[in-house]
Amino acid sequence: MEPIYHVKQNLEKVKQRLKNSDLPDNVKDKIFEFVEVLREGSGIKEHRQYFYYERLLILSEILGEKILNPSKQDVLNAISELWDRTTMRHASYSPSTILDFKNVLKKFVRYVNDGELPKFWKDIHAEKVKSRYSAADQMITYDELQSLLNACKNSRDKAIISLLWDSGIRVSEILKLKVKDFQRSSDGLYATLNIQEGSKNLKYPGIVMMSSIPCSESIRDS
Repeated sequence: MEPIYHVKQNLEKVKQRLKNSDLPDNVKDKIFEFVEVLREGSGIKEHRQYFYYERLLILSEILGEKILNPSKQDVLNAISELWDRTTMRHASYSPSTILDFKNVLKKFVRYVNDGELPKFWKDIHAEKVKSRYSAADQMITYDELQSLLNACKNSRDKAIISLLWDSGIRVSEILKLKVKDFQRSSDGLYATLNIQEGSKNLKYPGIVMMSSIPCSESIRDS
């Protein structure tokens, strides 16, 4: 079967885009160094490396060499330009994506300045964005779930969609699950999930119950 995500390929592509860009070499070097330090220190995975490279590439295209030591006005101008931009899908950036850009830039500037941030950063708002999926009408219905399952072309995809629906875990957590993680109990199928990600690198076991998954057998067969 084809991989669900082409994480390795996308990571290499964005790294190549950065390498081949017209940005100053010192900016390129610092971005590569920053992500490598995160990878070595925090153990960020490939999809997270891509996250940082992609956003820093966009920010550096806006700010140029100023990204290494932006003024308050530079930051505000960059954020304003991001609000005016559209994505490859011809849609505006969402508030949560703008917040991502702010946080990435803040983290990068702090790294470049040896852990220090200019005082003006306290004026750069980074309020939490309410999830667009919190409202009931934004969630798919059971009938919509069935339509998705019926459209699946193989048992793997059917199992993944069912597991997402039933457990509420993240896609990145599903990708870590292996067949050996699944066990049977008197009340159905369950899996032990070890989560070792996040800014605090939390490590704790979680139990994903799947008694209501309509195709639990497909999980064992995939």
